[in-house]
Amino acid sequence: MVWKDEDLSEVSQAIESQENVLFMDLQQEYSIESLRIFYAKDSLALAAKNKEFLSVETSCDGKVWEKLGGELLDSIEISDFLEIPIYQALNARYIKISHQPIPLDFKVFIRKYSGLFISPTQAGWGDRMIAILNCMAMAKYTGFKWGTL
Repeated sequence: MVWKDEDLSEVSQAIESQENVLFMDLQQEYSIESLRIFYAKDSLALAAKNKEFLSVETSCDGKVWEKLGGELLDSIEISDFLEIPIYQALNARYIKISHQPIPLDFKVFIRKYSGLFISPTQAGWGDRMIAILNCMAMAKYTGFKWGTL
């Protein structure tokens, strides 16, 4: 993932569970950066193996639902949880998740910054300083985060 954990804000709300489906109302519409789905420790390996049975649906109004699929679900990352990097590809207020095994919890994250400036200079020290100062100034002006390679 492009963003570090400290660059993300959690916007999760209380989860409702209805017949093996977890449902969350975020209270307002967000551009979602990432979803993290948590399982019991003994179920995580099974969940990772059966990720093609994972169903994630989003909605802005609670009436028309759009199912995540294709490239988004193909890019699932596995650690102590399943993480779906969405990269602000969708806006949503409502999220529902169903899977076997049943998830214990899920969390929704958005970006703290609207973009990222990176200074990829490999020249001498003076060129690096100019690139860094340019990135810092542009990041401050636009509200982006800045970094170096």
